Amino acid sequence: MRQALKPEVSVGLLGVEVRVRIVAAGMCHTDLHGRDGYFRTLPYPAVFGHESAGVVDAVGSEVHNVAVGDHAIISFPWCGRCPNCRRQMPSHCLDSAKLKRSGTRPDGSMLLAKGDETIYGAFFEQSSFAMHAIANARLS
Repeated sequence: MRQALKPEVSVGLLGVEVRVRIVAAGMCHTDLHGRDGYFRTLPYPAVFGHESAGVVDAVGSEVHNVAVGDHAIISFPWCGRCPNCRRQMPSHCLDSAKLKRSGTRPDGSMLLAKGDETIYGAFFEQSSFAMHAIANARLS
C-alpha cells in the first residue's frame, strides 16, 4: 500500500488558473487505474481525483469570468486549439490524454512538492483528492 502524501502547493497561479477549495470529490475507476499504475506515462508519487466541486478562493491575473466565492465544478481538460476543440467538441480533444495524465501543467511546470520531493499533480489538470485544486478557468 502506498503511503499517504501531504504535499503543499509549491507554486503560484498562472494567469488562466483558479484555485478551488474542494468541498466534494467523486471516486471514479479512472482514479483507481491511476493508483494501480494502469497509465504507463503517469509518474509517481501522484495525487489523483478528477470529479470535484468547490468554492473558488483565488484567481489568476487573466481570469475575468470567475470570481473568488464562485461555486465551481471541475471537469475534464481540453486544449481549446485542436480541430475538435475548435468545433466545440472538447470531450474529443486531441491532446486530452497528455493533459489528463502527464502529472504536470500543460507547460510542464509542477504544482506540488513535499519538501524537496516532487509530487505529481494536475491529474486531469486538477488532482482534486486534496484540500485545494488548481484548474484552468475555461468555461467552454
